[in-house]
Amino acid sequence: MDNSYSDVEIDHLLKKINFTSRYGDIEINKVHHDFELIDIKTEYSDVSVIFKESHKFSYNIAALHADVESVFLEDTAMRYIKKDDETTIIGDYNGSNDIRHVKIDIRYGDLEFELKLKPKIETALKLLKNNSNSVLRIHSGETPGSEENTKKILKL
Repeated sequence: MDNSYSDVEIDHLLKKINFTSRYGDIEINKVHHDFELIDIKTEYSDVSVIFKESHKFSYNIAALHADVESVFLEDTAMRYIKKDDETTIIGDYNGSNDIRHVKIDIRYGDLEFELKLKPKIETALKLLKNNSNSVLRIHSGETPGSEENTKKILKL
């Protein structure tokens, strides 16, 4: 799909997209778990993609004069290079088996990759942001308060 001077919003990407844009933003609000390919090339455009924490994919991001906002990509990158106004991020999220790929080449824009957390964790993290002395306990199992089911304790 080629685009110029128009913004594009995709509510739910099912399989794949090949997208080229100049002066028009693209926003993908939901990516299906079994997607195959996201290939986006933009100039003077912003890109926003929302993934679930359970997604698995390899990624190759090339950005020139662009801000890349994604902590989870930086944390899972096999290669992260930032030199002057160029950023290259190559990696694998959640142990991808190389079936699903994300390739983004962005020039003069902003790239935002969001990771949608499970609702309970997302709500807890929002509450913690409002109170810096809070402690979050993440539980699993049928007895949320029991110590043996406590997985992590995060202090913010």
